[in-house]
Amino acid sequence: MLARRTPSLSGVRAAILAFRHASLTRAAAELGVSASAVSHQVRKLEVELGVALFERHANALRPTDEGRSFLEQAATALAMLEAAAEGLHRDANEVRVQASSSLAVRWLIPSLGRLAARHPRLRVKVETIAGVEPSSESGQWDVSIRYRRQGETGAGERLMPDLVLPMVAPRLPALAIYQSRSDIAAIPALRCTPDDWDWTLWCRSQRIDVDMVRIGHAFDTDDAAIRGAVAGVGMVLASSLLTQAELQGGALVALAGFEPVELGCYEIEMRDGERSAVRKFRQWLTDEAEGRQRASSL
Repeated sequence: MLARRTPSLSGVRAAILAFRHASLTRAAAELGVSASAVSHQVRKLEVELGVALFERHANALRPTDEGRSFLEQAATALAMLEAAAEGLHRDANEVRVQASSSLAVRWLIPSLGRLAARHPRLRVKVETIAGVEPSSESGQWDVSIRYRRQGETGAGERLMPDLVLPMVAPRLPALAIYQSRSDIAAIPALRCTPDDWDWTLWCRSQRIDVDMVRIGHAFDTDDAAIRGAVAGVGMVLASSLLTQAELQGGALVALAGFEPVELGCYEIEMRDGERSAVRKFRQWLTDEAEGRQRASSL
């Protein structure tokens, strides 16, 4: 049996970008070449593989079933190859950490002073991702901090629970109407998830009809929604982990009548977990999470 020749990396990279953007033009723009050059590379790759990767229509580029399977695996493999090549010249004391922008800005980055005190030579490179759940394929990272909703399973190691409460600015006018849990409809709720899954799960845990929660302004991150609550535009569902400064400073207060509810948890996933710098960072991160949980329970 004759072995197939390994396909060219330039063709694989061009096809991955065309798949990711669903467009030869946008793939070409990222590569800095013409769309016809990308088209030529993709067709050459298809000949090398003996498989059609895309269905081509007038204004659309759709992957075939075989193409989708190949390109999803190839994207992961290419990211690993690029990371391995970069690792040849990396600082042994550097740890690349991927986390949601809200978790990074509100918890991870403010804690880095304690990391420096424990490991002065360790350097952290933080990559922030919009939303709460970074993709395992995106970016080049050593440690990724992920979010898992209650009931979901993940491949990572549990770091800490996400315990949330409805929070408001103490000067919010609607608080004058609020007397008990049954008055929650009087306070506009802020949206920070696309499908309001957080409010839905929270209402279910509190045995509250989800229709009683009146959604007002919408934000794309927890950080933005928390800032909206501080500005007095509504009620945010958030954890003390992300709102520690606002709670301590009095900019936010927990809505009376409710106890913290675990809607999910944070997990950590590691690449090259045997590397000394990664092991040190993981242990520090775990200690920070445990310390934060102890402080919250006091």
